[in-house]
Amino acid sequence: MRYLPLSQTERDFLHASDAANRRRVHRRRGFLATLTALALGFAVTTVLTVHLNAVARQERNAALSARLVNRSHQLGGANPARSKLWSIAAWFTDPNNPDASNAMRTAAKHPGIAVLTGGTGTVDSVALSPGGTVVAGGAADGTVLLWDRTSGHLLGTLRTGGSGAVDSVAFSPHGTAVAGGTADGSVLLWYRASGHLLSRHLTGGSGPVGWVAFSPDGKDVAIGSFDHTIRLRNVITPGQDLPGINSIVPYLCALAGQSLTRAEWDQYAQDAPFRSICPQAGHSVTRP
Repeated sequence: MRYLPLSQTERDFLHASDAANRRRVHRRRGFLATLTALALGFAVTTVLTVHLNAVARQERNAALSARLVNRSHQLGGANPARSKLWSIAAWFTDPNNPDASNAMRTAAKHPGIAVLTGGTGTVDSVALSPGGTVVAGGAADGTVLLWDRTSGHLLGTLRTGGSGAVDSVAFSPHGTAVAGGTADGSVLLWYRASGHLLSRHLTGGSGPVGWVAFSPDGKDVAIGSFDHTIRLRNVITPGQDLPGINSIVPYLCALAGQSLTRAEWDQYAQDAPFRSICPQAGHSVTRP
């Protein structure tokens, strides 16, 4: 079967149609190529941004970790507890920082959690109050130093008035009285809040006092001496240890644990003006 030859017009139409189709394919390919390039560019930009953010975050953490390491070193033995905490914070901030790891190892070598200072003599004995809030240290210069355990601040100094070193210290069960045994063979008892000396020379022994301890009710003190004896002394009824009747007042106030109230005074002593009979430290006295 033979086909009739196409006219010039028909041939021109076919050529134009074919050219238009090629142009559409070219444009489609160009569009797809552009979309592909844009997608690749966006992906590269995203990856680069994430990387740069990670690098920036790492640099910030490294700088912060370095500052925390410096802070830990600055505190050092002056405040071992804080030094330890800052070294841990430095390591958590940047676990890859070798200085942070070294700071933790250094902080771990610091003894204890605090360094209590303020005295002038060698500390020969220590004791914690029953609640653990106060630290007492007996010193070679004849004093007993009291510190706040949490802050490390020196609260006060109890003085023996003698030259013997305080070789042993103890708190009463309620923490309100402090006993100190000295190298000259005496035991002194202070009211902790005011520093008032309640008694001295409780022993009567001939050797230095190496150990003191209160009974659970706070009324007796056991005294271990270098003369190979242990003596028990009643600190509420001191007897010959206290020459004057006025010296017994602090003991009675400590045993009662409070002063008389105004209501009690008005009920039983209404003929006399009210007075506070236990004025130590400006407030009611608590038991030893």
